[in-house]
Amino acid sequence: RRSEKEGDAVAPEPSAAESGEQVLRRHVCEAPWSPTLLLYETTGARSPASPSSSSSSPPTWSPGGAGGGSAAREARHVPLNSRGDAVAIDNEYFLGALVMMHRPPDDKSTCIYHDYFSTRSRRWELRLQGKFRQPPLGQLFVGCVLKDLDYAEPLSSFTSWLWSLSLAPLERLVGAQLHFTLGDRGEGADRPGGEAAELAQIVGGLSAFDQVVVTSPGAAPPAVGGDLEGLGIRRCTSDDWAEATRNLERDMDTEQTYTFCFWGASRFIDLLGDRLVNLIPMFPSISLRSNILGPWPPHFVLYALDRDRGDGGDVSSGARDKELSSSAAPSRHPERSKRYLVDLMICTERSAEVSELFQRYVFRDGVMGTG
Repeated sequence: RRSEKEGDAVAPEPSAAESGEQVLRRHVCEAPWSPTLLLYETTGARSPASPSSSSSSPPTWSPGGAGGGSAAREARHVPLNSRGDAVAIDNEYFLGALVMMHRPPDDKSTCIYHDYFSTRSRRWELRLQGKFRQPPLGQLFVGCVLKDLDYAEPLSSFTSWLWSLSLAPLERLVGAQLHFTLGDRGEGADRPGGEAAELAQIVGGLSAFDQVVVTSPGAAPPAVGGDLEGLGIRRCTSDDWAEATRNLERDMDTEQTYTFCFWGASRFIDLLGDRLVNLIPMFPSISLRSNILGPWPPHFVLYALDRDRGDGGDVSSGARDKELSSSAAPSRHPERSKRYLVDLMICTERSAEVSELFQRYVFRDGVMGTG
């Protein structure tokens, strides 16, 4: 818990009668740092308060935000800098643990990964470890999706320009083309004929990860928060990282354990500082909240895209292999065609000021015993 200072709020004890807003505010008070990050996994079942909803249904969306016209989703707390020794992700597609490691904000702050970051320049690192519950339904994509923006409002040309600045540096980093869109806006946000809208996002294939470790059935996987040096395959030691990750994806199954690590983008994304940095030499940093996100939290996601059908039907292994071999990237990633394996909402202390957030998410304590 954060040390008390004059004017600091004191975290209340957990109570079964707490509202989602009270839970989020308590998590803010319990955070060891200020400013801090508050992480919530949202791929599980909808809130028990919404009995008509089903966890087997793909996420829905309507103009005005991910929660517009749909039941509130559970948002389960994943503590920052945890050891990842408890299940954090449990849905019909994936079962596993998740760790968000972050460098201490100053010399006086500490965390269990202090020594790890002392020899590295990255600001943060996100790790995901687990097994697929079924073979991925289409090609896998990882990145950032903005689920909660007001898509009924048109986007200014200045904001569009700021968004586009991030594309070239990230593509150079990944070494592959990324899928970038500002989403359907205005009348386009409510598409006729049953074709779902596309949200603002910047995502790439598995080559967007920086390291992948595959553990064979029967063998013990490495600790997700432990030392992974020299394990698996890494971008910096691969002659053709994009091809290596494509080959890995072709062989994915439900028996092996996969550990995915993501940190390369941290050179550009200062989450604690709420800004984009180092995109262009001598160019000033860009405030995420003021210029891009508004008050809404971004979502770090991993999803499978069935680009041939949006009806939830299965994808045959042959069709999926053809998809992975194709050089043509899908032009659209509509929500109805996605199957989310991971959906991590990244909040800050200021998220507690956004009343609409509590209409869209029911904030809970730790996922499966964490936090």
